[in-house]
Amino acid sequence: MQDGDYRMVVMNADGGPEFISTLRLGVTVPNAFPISLAVLAGSVIVTGCGVLILVFGMSRRRRQGR
Repeated sequence: MQDGDYRMVVMNADGGPEFISTLRLGVTVPNAFPISLAVLAGSVIVTGCGVLILVFGMSRRRRQGR
């Protein structure tokens, strides 16, 4: 297999209009597990930063009396 676009034609051997087809497709993504862990770690870091900004912003607002 090579990278590229592929097409598949499914039809009856006699060219009739009705057919039943079952298709199974498998995709292998190299290094999928480490990539997913990196994305998960990044999202945890971004969420943590957002929570810290909210907490510090609200505590600062309380100190100013608003």
